[in-house]
Amino acid sequence: MQFSDEIFLLNSTQAPTDSGHPAGESTSGRAVWANKKSVGMSEYYKADANGKKITAVFEVHTEDYEGEMLLEYHGQLFDVERSYETKPSTVELSCTNAKRDKANRGPVA
Repeated sequence: MQFSDEIFLLNSTQAPTDSGHPAGESTSGRAVWANKKSVGMSEYYKADANGKKITAVFEVHTEDYEGEMLLEYHGQLFDVERSYETKPSTVELSCTNAKRDKANRGPVA
């Protein structure tokens, strides 16, 4: 299978000020290749029963995924709700639309 969709796996952190209070969110990330897949009917309804709406599924190489909980695809942010190994060499990421907007996510390093 050809991995032809570029996504950005993002790490988001709260940077403290000198006084120890959160100063804001900082985001760093990296580009990886993925396959965008359709959301399966069973997965959609299971998530919906738990108050979540899975809007996208991406398949990435296992060595590319390091537990990131945020990704960007075509300028849209997604929260990774579930990740699981589908084959020894791939991980599937089930995503919802991010609860934050792109303008307020902080600088990408």
